[in-house]
Amino acid sequence: MKEERAKEESIKKDREKEEDASSLVSAEPQNELSRQELKIDWPAFIAWINNTLDKYKSTIPRVDYITPGYQHRIQGIVNAYGSKKVVTTAVEKLARSDFLNGRVKGVKRRFTVIWLFKHDENFEEVRSGAYDNPIEPELSEAEKRQQAEEQRQREAEERRRKNLEIDQQIKAEQRRAREEAHAHRATPEELEEIFKNFKLPPLKK
Repeated sequence: MKEERAKEESIKKDREKEEDASSLVSAEPQNELSRQELKIDWPAFIAWINNTLDKYKSTIPRVDYITPGYQHRIQGIVNAYGSKKVVTTAVEKLARSDFLNGRVKGVKRRFTVIWLFKHDENFEEVRSGAYDNPIEPELSEAEKRQQAEEQRQREAEERRRKNLEIDQQIKAEQRRAREEAHAHRATPEELEEIFKNFKLPPLKK
């Protein structure tokens, strides 16, 4: 008896999970007013996506068009949650994520906006923060001052390095100029030969 009851409970839980997953794309708002409010303006939504990707300097490919199938899927998500914000939040997280933008060493996969909405799992993981960037700990005032001083030292060292490079370039140019001048300078023997063959024109009376 206990085994049968446990089996029934397990089957019930599996059905509930399936219903929850399917409701992500099939749920409808409660009334006509909410349906109209939740309706997505697709040209405006596409423009907003691209502006958001630009805002966060994302490497995610920009969107030119969303197929009717994906329009239906995205609209279903909005309807299921009763809010457009759930979708815009996920897109913003996609745009900000270093992992999804390929800024993490070793990540070669190319993620897209379509990938975000392709599977419920993708959307839920991004929305829930699974790919969010790590939160850096708050620095103390002493640590901030040390960080600022280290930055100033790096900048000063970079300026010294550039000045040294410029100085070396100037010296190299001067050395080349001296070598060229020396190469074109006549030797004493050549000067003697020139003067020996040089004749002054006759003086006019």
